[in-house]
Amino acid sequence: MNKKSLLAAMLALPAVGVGADPLPSNALSVVVRETAGIRRGNFPALGQAQLARGALHDVSNLRLLLSDKEVPVQATAVSRWPDGSIRQVEINFNASIGPLGELRYRLEIGGTVRAQPVVNERLEVIESTDGLQVGKLRFARQPAALLQSVAFGREIAGDGMNAISVTDAGGATYLLDGDVAIEIVKPGPLAVQIRYGGALRLPGDYVVPFTITIDVPNTKSWVRYAARVEDPRREVREIALDASFRFGGFPWTWDFGTGSWSYGAFRNTTDSAVLTQVVGPEGAGDWQIATGPHGHEQLYARAAGERPARAEGWGHLQGVDRAVAFAIEGFGRAEGQYVMALDGSGQIAFRFAPAQPADVHVLAVYQHYVATPVPVGAATNPVAMTSPLLVTVEP
Repeated sequence: MNKKSLLAAMLALPAVGVGADPLPSNALSVVVRETAGIRRGNFPALGQAQLARGALHDVSNLRLLLSDKEVPVQATAVSRWPDGSIRQVEINFNASIGPLGELRYRLEIGGTVRAQPVVNERLEVIESTDGLQVGKLRFARQPAALLQSVAFGREIAGDGMNAISVTDAGGATYLLDGDVAIEIVKPGPLAVQIRYGGALRLPGDYVVPFTITIDVPNTKSWVRYAARVEDPRREVREIALDASFRFGGFPWTWDFGTGSWSYGAFRNTTDSAVLTQVVGPEGAGDWQIATGPHGHEQLYARAAGERPARAEGWGHLQGVDRAVAFAIEGFGRAEGQYVMALDGSGQIAFRFAPAQPADVHVLAVYQHYVATPVPVGAATNPVAMTSPLLVTVEP
């Protein structure tokens, strides 16, 4: 081949450098960014893609690649076009990424594309008359006793209140319970999502629809609980989640994220620690922590000096060999009063009362079940739970 023919052949090759589009027509670019400054290892990632009509009919006909290496992915059809093809797809996968890093994946869809089956770290839902087993966690079929078992090394689920409730203007509290429909939105193998749907009947035959959504990833021992209550008559004043744990003999330690940690210890079942944060039109007021015998707490700490007025909305309750890290999603963003209460009986309560009566009440809480000593890092850092990886899908 002469030089002129060789040059012509080279110019005919598809460009792959800067400014070129290396993606085939049936592929999308998935960009993952870490924005909290924390190293993430095998960390849950969630993205959504809008698809053209007819591009994808079955979620099994897609695969995810990073540097041409296939990455395990789980896909869920969120909505469909009138012809039955998928309009919006949600993908769950796990990513390892450095602080403030960026990764670019390729999502191939349609045609003969087929993802390899997930072999390692599979997660699934096993249904029974007693409940729904998800790995080492078991959830009740009735949300009045939502979390039945947490068996990481040993059982730490307690026998106390474990449910979501609302409180009305008169101070009466009602559990989100009754006849519920359970939908397994995501059955695994990388992520499980269970949704309870029901209606709470308040006095005067006032019916309040609600949903409770539970999300469990396959690589972290945490659970995200999210409740949504529709209240068009605005009779509800507060929404709360209560959880119960047991950690063995005392002392237990507790802490809250307050710019620098605020911490203390429980030495008997009557000890208590309560963090209260009020957010008004002008922003957050000074957070306060009260401690002492349950129901008789006194001021222990408050925002001062270099500590910010707004607390961070997370903390830990830790026993001899097990701990629960927890966080309220969106803590301090909406106007109202936020409360996180812990006590020596193993009860943890998360409450939010909006500043003004609202027609929709939402509360989302993370709980992460870990062994002690709790390592300081993304795996157990509550900041990481409430700062998910940013995933965008581009053409």
